[in-house]
Amino acid sequence: MKRILKNCAFTALAALTLAACKKDQKSEVNFKETNGKDARLQLMVSAPKSVFTYAAGDANATDAEMKINTLDVFVYDDGAPFTLTSYTHIDGNDIYEADGKTIKAQSIEVKTGAKQVFVGVNLAQEIVNKLKSNYANMNTALNVDMATLVNGDGSVAMFNESINRISVSEDQAANKITVPVSRLVAKTSVKSGQSLMLSNISGGNLSELNYTIGQANTKQIVAPLVNFKDANWIAADHTGSDLRLVDISTFIPLNVASATVGSQNVMYAPENTSKEHQYNQVTYLSVRGKFTPSVLTGTKPIEANGTFYAVFTNYGVYYFGSLQEAQQHADENGGAAPITYSNGYCYYRLYLNPEGSVMGEGKYDLLRNVYYNATVTKINGLGTPGENQINGDTGTPGNPGSPLISPDPILPTDPITPSKKVNIEATITIVPWTMHVADYEI
Repeated sequence: MKRILKNCAFTALAALTLAACKKDQKSEVNFKETNGKDARLQLMVSAPKSVFTYAAGDANATDAEMKINTLDVFVYDDGAPFTLTSYTHIDGNDIYEADGKTIKAQSIEVKTGAKQVFVGVNLAQEIVNKLKSNYANMNTALNVDMATLVNGDGSVAMFNESINRISVSEDQAANKITVPVSRLVAKTSVKSGQSLMLSNISGGNLSELNYTIGQANTKQIVAPLVNFKDANWIAADHTGSDLRLVDISTFIPLNVASATVGSQNVMYAPENTSKEHQYNQVTYLSVRGKFTPSVLTGTKPIEANGTFYAVFTNYGVYYFGSLQEAQQHADENGGAAPITYSNGYCYYRLYLNPEGSVMGEGKYDLLRNVYYNATVTKINGLGTPGENQINGDTGTPGNPGSPLISPDPILPTDPITPSKKVNIEATITIVPWTMHVADYEI
């Protein structure tokens, strides 16, 4: 779980060029030019159960999410300029005993003195390189995507929950420290409610419900956030590419109501927090459905791919299979310009963590190592025609456009207002995505 770092001093400016000595699948660098005498630390990673089974108290994790493929241990001086004094990489057979389950005890080279110890699990090489080059990079935004944080085998990158300090002495028996780690991403899933109705919705029926992540953060601070403020916490710090918009190629089916944790389709997202909680700031779940009108106005049928046209008037919404007929109806009845629903798809937004304060964070903040499980309980109306639109922006059912006047227009820069009418309802269960309590004893 995410912890608040106190007395942080991520201000180091030292840049180091490192060369690693390879010994089997464990490589160590103990920097001779640094202060302190050579010493050794005993590193032991323990888990309450086999990594191939669910751990006690970790019912929200799958086997893959508990894998440990690599360990990277960084030991820095506990004081400016926070020089990296030793680095150890461990992988493959050097992590587990011959049974492939029991974690080996490790002994690594270090220097004596006051140190800070950080442990990364399953870290991408680009993150390792950043941490090796400069202590300050732990608190500097790194450009990331899911391939950086979640590996192809489903294992997840993890890092310290807080700063861990130790005074290393020449007495090896005294050099022991526990370093709790947690996953660097949030986990999400969406399932259909037991009684979710998909018929007779705004004059049509829904099918093919899928979901994906919207506005995923592309910036990641590796160290736990101080006061839940990430790199683009303030709207003024955002750039156009900071948040990844919905990618229609990533939609996956909603889970059935009875799906268990281990069998659910899930998606991961980097941590994302914000001060203003604007519509265009927060990470959300995009739910897509295929809408089929029950009754058409006009003579033309819906196109074979499902595309239809909706005309909103003061008397209701009317559906057409022909754009020409839809435009004519709008002109003759004071309706807004026809809205095109390509392939019949419409989109809904589910905002995660609507109450906030799970650990003191703000509303709609998405936190590392937390599992957000949404259950769609009701769909009230037609969604937006575009995958990245907000219902209330111009050209959506909440604000069809001139000559109709929307009672509640929404701009992307508006703070999220949950009291405004939404066309999808869901319950969001927020639970610790507790890891397998892997302790690193040094």
